[in-house]
Amino acid sequence: MVLFASCVQKVLWPALLLLLFSSTALGECPTPVLPPHSSLKEGELANVSAVGTVLQLQCNRGYVNISGTIPTMTCLDTNKWSVLLELCKRGCPTPILPPDSSLKEGGELADGYAIGTVLRLQCIPGYLRIAKPIMACLDINLWSDLPKLCERKRCPTPHVDNGNIQSGRDGFLFGDKITIACNHGYRLKGISTVWCVVTFGSVDWDRPLPQCKIITCAAPPVIANGRYTGDPSDEYDYSSVVRYQCDRDYSMIGDSSIFCKVSENGRDGMWNSPPPECRIVKCDLPKVENGEIQHSPNPSYTYNEAISFKCNPGYSTLEELRITCGANSSWVPAVPKCDKAMTTTKPPFALHPNPPEEDKTEGSGKSIGITIEKLTLILPLLILIM
Repeated sequence: MVLFASCVQKVLWPALLLLLFSSTALGECPTPVLPPHSSLKEGELANVSAVGTVLQLQCNRGYVNISGTIPTMTCLDTNKWSVLLELCKRGCPTPILPPDSSLKEGGELADGYAIGTVLRLQCIPGYLRIAKPIMACLDINLWSDLPKLCERKRCPTPHVDNGNIQSGRDGFLFGDKITIACNHGYRLKGISTVWCVVTFGSVDWDRPLPQCKIITCAAPPVIANGRYTGDPSDEYDYSSVVRYQCDRDYSMIGDSSIFCKVSENGRDGMWNSPPPECRIVKCDLPKVENGEIQHSPNPSYTYNEAISFKCNPGYSTLEELRITCGANSSWVPAVPKCDKAMTTTKPPFALHPNPPEEDKTEGSGKSIGITIEKLTLILPLLILIM
C-alpha cells in the first residue's frame, strides 16, 4: 500500500507542477469592468479571457467616443485588463453634412462629437454658400438643422452676336451645358457646345464661346458685253445685291440683279440665279396683210419692245394683235393674219303666225300670206263637215 502511494505521487506530482506552471505562464484575465456608457461591440464577454485577448468597445446610444482612437481593452500578461478610465460622453453621432459641402478644416468626420461641438463647413468647388456654414451638437444629442448650405454657382451670361442659345435657357449654372446656333445667313466658327465648369476657383465656360460669321458669296460671274456694279473690294455678304448693265446697243436678257443667298448645306453662300446675258436684239418692222400698225412704226425694234395691229375694215383675225420683240430677234407671238370677214344672209321670206302690228297693213304681202295660210287650214274642215 505504501509502495502504491509512492508510485502515484511520483507520477502525478510532475503533472500537477506542469499544469500549475502552464496556468501561470499563459494567465487569464477576469471579466473586465467596461468604461461607463460603453458595451462590447461584438458578442458577449466570457467569464475569463486569455492573455493577449483584445476586446473592441462601442459607446451606448446617446454617447460618443471621445478617445480619438478605436476603443479597445487588452488582457495583459499581468492577468489584468488595460484601463480606459473615460471613453464615452453624451454627444452627437457622425453628422450628415448638407449636400455639396465639406469640413472647412478638411479631414474625415469622427464617429461622434461631444455636446457643444461646433463644425465649420465650406462649399465644394463650383458651389456658392447661401447659409451660415456651421453645425452645432445640441444637448439633446442632435445636430442643429442645416438642410441646405450650397447651391450651384452661375457662369457668365453667354452672348453671341447673330446667334442664339438653343438649350440651357433655364439657367447657366455649374454643370450645365448649352448649345449655340447661328441666325440664318451666318455660320458657326468654333464648337457649338460649351459646359459651365470650375476654372481657377470660380466657374466659367470650359472654352471660348463660338462666333457667328456672316456667310459670303464668291465674286459674281462676269458677263460678255456687260458689267456688274458691286462692292469695290469684291466681297459679298449674305443678302448682298449685284446689278448688271449691258454695253451700248446690247439688250439684257434675264433679271438685271442677283443676290447672295445661303446654299443647301447651310454654311456656304451662292448666287440666287445665273447672271443675265447681253445680246444685240433686232426685230424688223413686220408687214401685216390687210392690216396696219396702230401707232407710228419704227424701222426696227429691240428686245421687249411691242407693237399693236388692227385689221382693215371687212377683215378680222383670231390671233393676238399685240406682238413683242423676243430675245432671238423674232416676234412673239408670230405676226398675225387678217382674213376677210365672214358675212351671213337672212332668209328672203318668213311666215310669222303673229306678225307685229306695224306689219299688218292693208295690201301688204305678209297679210296675204297669212290669209292664204288660214284658208288652207279651213278647207279640210269644211270637207269633213259636208
